[in-house]
Order: sequence, then structure tokens, then C-alpha cells
Amino acid sequence: MSNEGVLFLFNKSANRGNSSEKLDWLQQRIQADSLRAKIVIPPNVEQLEERVKSAWDEGYSRLIVCGGDGTLNRVISKGLEHPYTYGIIPMGSGNDFCKSVGVPNNLEKAYRIATSNVIKPTDILSFDGDAKGYCINTLGYGFDGWANYYALRTKFSRGKTAYTIGAIKAIQKFKGAEMSWSCDDSEGKENLLLFTFCNGKIEGGDFPVAPKADVSDGLMDVLMISPLPTISLLFNLQRFKFGKAEHLSNISRKQCRTAVLNSEVEAALHCDGEQLGTHIKNLKVQVLPGKISFLVSNEI
Repeated sequence: MSNEGVLFLFNKSANRGNSSEKLDWLQQRIQADSLRAKIVIPPNVEQLEERVKSAWDEGYSRLIVCGGDGTLNRVISKGLEHPYTYGIIPMGSGNDFCKSVGVPNNLEKAYRIATSNVIKPTDILSFDGDAKGYCINTLGYGFDGWANYYALRTKFSRGKTAYTIGAIKAIQKFKGAEMSWSCDDSEGKENLLLFTFCNGKIEGGDFPVAPKADVSDGLMDVLMISPLPTISLLFNLQRFKFGKAEHLSNISRKQCRTAVLNSEVEAALHCDGEQLGTHIKNLKVQVLPGKISFLVSNEI
């Protein structure tokens, strides 16, 4: 069987259930283009993963995620044994990885990219330790992990607003910890508020955690932030959000292929916006250069 089909994996629960209204649009768009394509709507994570694993044998070589970063992570993590080409039509709450591959939130434009042939070898991160898996966009520890933890528990807000609320609650929860780290041949031990491993540029909707990151350079960007008094941290969060924090003395950045983190205090960890736990102390993260093929804008 030739593998030329396109499988759209539609997450109806993405963006807290606000993606389902876009299903009719997608069905009409595929029909109009006469694509050899199919839309599947897995009812849960387990069936989503099963569809990914069986899609290659069913003749599908292109997997298009209709959802957010979390859904994209699950699809790619389960599809690595086959040479799929991946794409995304953003329907999540943050849609952060899209910003690093030039895919806009506009559904029509994103659809055109997902059905084009502009394909780029793209890095992902592999991590091990107190949590294991793959990361597509960012892996955030400490304050970053706690901000995600509280954002996911914000009932009446989503996206950027939820992340901002989560960050404010995280300020009250986590004041920093002594952390030993290494980035390739560089190493240190210091009191840190946040340690984020970045493949992509943006997280939390519009926080530029690694503005110079390139998902195809074979390197991860590491962001470290040391503690600040509460008022200063609130003020600098806004500066950080609008990309005006590069010269702050409490921010440090590294680029590397392998990073190791050991914290003296347990803290929260998120991967691509999904919570991995609040009792994490030890991590090892590596870049897998060009591990996947991804459909990108021809403008990047």
C-alpha cells in the first residue's frame, strides 16, 4: 500500500472544548479540494495514540493535528517509529509551537500550509529522569511549571489570560531553589526561580522564553531566571511578556545539545503545556536534531 494519504486528527476537547465548531469547516474544505484524506475524532488520549500507531499501515504518511501543543506532542511522541510528515491547524488555547514554524492562527492559511509540500527537518527534545518523554516546544521547571499548573486549574479563563493568572499564583507558591545544572561543557550551581528547556520560541500564548530559538538548528535554548522580590517579579513579568527583558541581570541564557538539572527542592514541570508532576527534582534533556519532518510556512 502506498503511503500518500492525509489523516486529520481532530481534538474536540482542545481549547477546553471550543474547537468542535470548526469541524464542519474542515470537512467542507477537504471535500472542496478532493484530498485523499480522512478526519478522525478520537474520544480519548488512548484512542488518539492507537490511531497514530496504526495510520502508517492504513496508508497515511501525513498526520495533521487539529488541536494544540499538547495534542501535537502526543501525536509526534507516538509516531516516531514511522517517517510521518506532521502538520498542525491550531485549535488549542496557546498554539505556541505554531509561532516557531510560521503557522498562523488563521485556519484557512494554516490549512494551506498543512496541505502544501513545504517540509522542514525539525528538532525535538528527549528527556529522562523524574519524568520521561519528548518535548516539541518547551519543558518548563520551577516557576514555569507552577504557572502552568495553576493556569490549567483556572476555570473561567484560557490561553494567555489563564497563563497570566497562573503566573501570579506561582509567584506566591514558589520562591526559588538551589539548582545544579550543566549545558554541554558549561555548568553551575545557583538559586534559581525558573529553568526552561526550549525548542520553540514562545510559551503561555505570548511569552518569548527563547526569542532566538530555531527549531532546526540542532540546539536547545535554556532560560534561567534567578529569584526577585514579588513586586519586582510582577513588574518584570510584563517586561518579559513584551520582549523587553533581555538586559535584566537576573536572566541567563545558554544554547546546548545536552542539559542536566538537579534541584534540591521538588517543583512542578510542564511539557508543551501539559502538567507532568509537582515532585520533580532531576532531569536530563537532549536534542534530537532533525528528528521529524514538519510542514512549515514558506516564509521562515
